[in-house]
Amino acid sequence: QGSAQASGPRGVTRIASEECTMVDEGECVSPSGYAAIDQEDECGGAGPDSAERGHGADYLAANRSCPLLCTMSGDLWMHFMSFMEFTEVFQLCEVSRDFVVHNKAVLERVQDLRWSHQWVQQDLQPMLMACCNVQAINAAGCYNITDDQVVMIAECAPNVKSLDLSGCSRIATKSVKALAERCRSLEMLRLRACKRIASHDAAVHLTELAARCVNLEHLDLRCCNMEDNLLINLLAACTNLRSLDIGSTGFAHVSDNVLITISQHCRKLEQLGVMCCRNITDRGVEAIARGCGETLRSFTVHCCFDLTDNSLVCLANFCKRLESLNVHRCLRITDFGIERLAAGCGQTLHTLDVSACRINDSAILAIATNCPNLRVLDVRSCEQITSASIKLIAEKCPGLEQIDLSCCKRLDDEAIHALAEHSKNLRQVEFSKGHKITNAAHDHLMDKLGSAVAIYF
Repeated sequence: QGSAQASGPRGVTRIASEECTMVDEGECVSPSGYAAIDQEDECGGAGPDSAERGHGADYLAANRSCPLLCTMSGDLWMHFMSFMEFTEVFQLCEVSRDFVVHNKAVLERVQDLRWSHQWVQQDLQPMLMACCNVQAINAAGCYNITDDQVVMIAECAPNVKSLDLSGCSRIATKSVKALAERCRSLEMLRLRACKRIASHDAAVHLTELAARCVNLEHLDLRCCNMEDNLLINLLAACTNLRSLDIGSTGFAHVSDNVLITISQHCRKLEQLGVMCCRNITDRGVEAIARGCGETLRSFTVHCCFDLTDNSLVCLANFCKRLESLNVHRCLRITDFGIERLAAGCGQTLHTLDVSACRINDSAILAIATNCPNLRVLDVRSCEQITSASIKLIAEKCPGLEQIDLSCCKRLDDEAIHALAEHSKNLRQVEFSKGHKITNAAHDHLMDKLGSAVAIYF
C-alpha cells in the first residue's frame, strides 16, 4: 500500500496506489498507476506533455514503456514493491511492456499472489509464467474470472499449494478438470459459492483431484450445494483433510450419510462446518464425535434444527480437544445439553455461540463455572438469561475478549457494570439499549475500558 518514488536531480517520479497524490512539481497522479515523469528527466524520457497526461496509463501503454520501470531490477525492485500490493505491481504492465523481461529474477521470488478482477487476459500468462515459484494464489471475490483463466493458472503454476477461488461463480467443470490434471501439490482449495462445480461432471473431476492431491488438508465447498452422493464419493478420497466446510447460507443437501463418510475417512479432521445443513440429526453428529473426536477442535452446526441435547452429550464425551462450537438457532438444544458440554469440554473451550437457543441462566452459569479459558461468547437473542449469569461470566472468565448480548431483553445495567469491572481483556461488546440497559451503564463501560473496546448497540 502507499506510493513508491525514485528521485533524481531534476524531478520526482511517483506511482499512486489508493488515492490521488501530489508530487513535488504539483502534478497530480491518478490511482490508475499513471507515472508523471518530468520533462527530460534522468531516465532519458522526454516526459509527457499536458495532452499526454490527460490520457494517463492507457496512453502510455499504447505509445511507449517507462524506462525507469524497464531497467529497475534486483534489490531496488524488491524495495519498490515493498511499498505496494503485488496487484499494483502487476498493473505496471500498463506502463511497461518489458516489465516481465527485465524483472524475471524478482518475479521468480514471488510466493503469494493476490488476483485482481481488473487484470486483462493478455497480460496474465507471461506474468504467471514468470512467477514460477508462486505457492499461494488468492482470487477470492474475482467474480469475472473464467474457466480459461483457471486453466491458465493450472498450466503456469502447477506447483501452487493454496488456491482460493471463493466467489468465482463463473467457473465450472473445465476449471476443476484442469486443476485435477495439473495441480498435484494443492494443500488448500477454496471453492466457496462456486455453484457450477456442483454438477456431476465437475464433482467427478473434483474427486479425481482429491485422490491425486495427497496433501490436500483444507477444502471449502460452502454454498456449492453439492448433492449427497457426489459429496460422499468426494470425501471418501480426502483422507488427510484437516478442515472442511460444506455448509450453506440457505439449505444444503447434506445428510447424516455425509457425516458418517467423514467420520470413516477424514480421521484427522480438526475443523468442520455444516451450517444450515438441515437434514443432519444427532446420528450424524454422534458419528463425527466418535470418528473425529480425538482431533476435532472447531465445529459449526449453525441452524441445524433437528439437533438435540444428545449431540452435545456426544461431543462432551468424545471431543476432549474442542475449542470452538457454534450451535446458533439449534432450537431443540436446552440447558441440559449446554451443561453437559461445559462439563466435558470446558477446559479447552474458548469460543461458544449459543445465540437464539432456548436456554436460561443455568446454562450460562455452567459455562461460567466450567470454561475458565472462554474468550468469545455469543448469547444474542437468548431472551431468558439475566444479569446474574452474565455477572458470573465476567467474574469467572478473565480472558473474555468478545461478548454479544444483543436482544437479551432481561439484562439490565448490572450485567454491563460487571463487564466493566471484571473483563479487563474485553475488546468487543454488543448489547441493546432501550430495554433495561441505560446510557449510564454504557458510559461506565467506556470510562473503564476506553478506546480498547468496541461497543455496538
